[in-house]
Amino acid sequence: MIEFNFVPQEDVRKWWSTIKTGLDEIKEKNPGDWIVEDVYADLFHQKSMLWVAMEDNRFVGFLVLQQIGQEIDIWAVWALENDYQRVEKGLQFIKNVAKNLNAKYLTFCSMRQGWQRKASSYGFRPNKWICEV
Repeated sequence: MIEFNFVPQEDVRKWWSTIKTGLDEIKEKNPGDWIVEDVYADLFHQKSMLWVAMEDNRFVGFLVLQQIGQEIDIWAVWALENDYQRVEKGLQFIKNVAKNLNAKYLTFCSMRQGWQRKASSYGFRPNKWICEV
């Protein structure tokens, strides 16, 4: 059974080398206007929140969330193994975090084409289109 453990600010450094590999992978697949070290800075300055996913006392993934007003932005999610059940459990956990923080919305940004199909099956809907000039 997967459990999600909150990582307090004072323990971010202990987990950094473990999650950095996943963040590098995310960054490689989803280039954007951020660098991996931005995540560390936000976690260290408590502008973002980190949960590590554990299964049988073994690290299996992580979530980085950021509260922005009434939104919880899903900045980064990474897992050793991706399967439908794990995604469902992770999303349910994120929804519970959002409810506990009195957030009304979950948001995320991704340049990956696959999310256009997948996101709606998880209850997300598009509401913003961006054009670079």
